[in-house]
Amino acid sequence: MIQFVVYEKLKNRMLIHHNKERAALKEKPTTVLPKQYYLIAAGLSKGIASVSTYPHEVARTRMREFARDGVFKYNGMFQTLGVIGREEGMRGLYAGMGTHVARVVPNSALMFCVYETVKEWIKVNEVEQKKK
Repeated sequence: MIQFVVYEKLKNRMLIHHNKERAALKEKPTTVLPKQYYLIAAGLSKGIASVSTYPHEVARTRMREFARDGVFKYNGMFQTLGVIGREEGMRGLYAGMGTHVARVVPNSALMFCVYETVKEWIKVNEVEQKKK
């Protein structure tokens, strides 16, 4: 959810900025951004969402650990976050985040860029079909 909200906010701000640049060049405003803007907005939004929710991912992974001597160390989300925080500090809550971000941000950026491209292509084709 965080990613979608941030993405839409970034996209709208980028569109305002892009249209100001177009106005300075005496060009008409547009509703479509250049592809690199979509990539940047999606990458930033996924990065922000990933960093803000990463401790949850760590806790989910830890909760899958097997019991030791028949005892589970982690019993719930908040208990798991508390144990990790006490035993390992903030470093433990964000362990492995660099690899995670390097994997998910490019994937998300590409996916959103393709989505926006296909959405615009469909819109253009609908207009062309109505003209016929």
